[in-house]
Amino acid sequence: ILLLSDDASTRPFAKPLSEAMISAARKYVTQPDRIARFVAGLTKTPAEQEYTVRHLREAGPDAVPLLVEALLQKRLSAEDPRRIVDNIGRLDHSAVPAFAAVLDSPDPTLAADATTALGMIGDKRAIPHLMFPAASPGAPPAVRMAAQAAIARLTGRPFEGQPRTPVQVLTDAAWRFHRHQIELPGDPVVVWAWNKERNTASPCELPRTKAEAIFGLRFAKEALRLS
Repeated sequence: ILLLSDDASTRPFAKPLSEAMISAARKYVTQPDRIARFVAGLTKTPAEQEYTVRHLREAGPDAVPLLVEALLQKRLSAEDPRRIVDNIGRLDHSAVPAFAAVLDSPDPTLAADATTALGMIGDKRAIPHLMFPAASPGAPPAVRMAAQAAIARLTGRPFEGQPRTPVQVLTDAAWRFHRHQIELPGDPVVVWAWNKERNTASPCELPRTKAEAIFGLRFAKEALRLS
């Protein structure tokens, strides 16, 4: 099919086939039952954890709701949450928007775990999402400390030694969204938000301009609250 896609005379016939294959593969790797089986391996042997993380990377952000569910479960071992968070930190950058939504969870332990995972994943796009909980006096102490540690990890500087204040970082992020300077994956955009009814992060497709407005206003309001 790839060879047919390279030939101008057969490309129109090959394109629908290749798109169907990609769609089928995506549907397969994001099946909830399949993801749930792999999530269960996050607390097993190192080899099983490695195998699990590899397959969870394939699922991308669609794995996050089931990972949240795993973190909320009662544990047989006190080490299980730490293992899960450590392995979440090995996911790729596609999981960042979904875990950023988990910061809005009313459960301080869950929000702190998500914050730690964002720092470990290593995507600096998470920094504006972390700034408010890191700087807000009203944030739960566990969340505030985890957010400060995550920012230090992402920037290589302690939170107190950041070159710009949290208000400056949030204001800059708000303006960049307002001026359409943030790269977003296509139009419409999948926006993740905390779902109170389901007690997890949920995705929603929105027009690009509406997604930009949501994030821009959020960061502007947070900057105002800190100012």
